[in-house]
Amino acid sequence: MSDKLKDKEVSPDMVAYLKAKGLKPKEGTEQPKQPESQITAEDIKQFINNQKK
Repeated sequence: MSDKLKDKEVSPDMVAYLKAKGLKPKEGTEQPKQPESQITAEDIKQFINNQKK
């Protein structure tokens, strides 16, 4: 996991959301680094709006 992510708290809901989108990195496997733009601002807006319902 990158150092950027280690310092941030991620809610279980957000983890579940990312898993549903298929973005969870596979543990213990070498993977090419994914561009951060994979999660768009629109995805985040939709996630927040879904939490309010």
